[in-house]
Amino acid sequence: HVSKSFTVIQEAISAILVGTTEYVLNYMDQEISIPIQSNVEVEATVSADWIQLLQTKGLESSTLIFVVQKNETYDSRDAEIIIKEKSGDVNEKIMVTQNPESVIQIDQSKYSLSCSEQEFNLDVKSNVEMEVSISVDWIQWIQTKGLETSELSFNICKNEAKEPREGVIVIKEKNGEVECSVTIRQQGVTTYLPTGTEFNEIVERFLDSN
Repeated sequence: HVSKSFTVIQEAISAILVGTTEYVLNYMDQEISIPIQSNVEVEATVSADWIQLLQTKGLESSTLIFVVQKNETYDSRDAEIIIKEKSGDVNEKIMVTQNPESVIQIDQSKYSLSCSEQEFNLDVKSNVEMEVSISVDWIQWIQTKGLETSELSFNICKNEAKEPREGVIVIKEKNGEVECSVTIRQQGVTTYLPTGTEFNEIVERFLDSN
């Protein structure tokens, strides 16, 4: 009997595994480290120029490090990192979202108003959800649906006293730390005293009418 032996070599399936496929970052300069497990040679591409691969010697490392630039805009931004098999089709996609710096801006922080009842409108520039708090009860926020509007309206009650008064409106990032405040100074009621000539004319009109 003649016997023959054969050696069978079965190639492993190409695989690239990453721990996390989505990163949400703050607005600051930073590095992100992405651990990978792979049995093939890989390469990385990025869809945006604000993320750069911190190139190591080849890509044999089990951790890829990317440098993320500061987000100078007022909007969030997205980019996609693709880690793919070199000379192959296997790949893993990683989504990176970088939030902007939280901003609440107002034109001025102090206002002086008359003693009368009135509506006070405040222009606000913001890229975050806001909430409002007021230090006194004579200022009431005229609340609309949500805070999408760039103008906040407040009802100012009449000051019946002669002394001026102050109240503070605080506009704060909801579930955050950014805030700004506006001081409202409302004048007191002023009493008009006529001059000597005006007083005499008033008396004469009164006497004539009687």
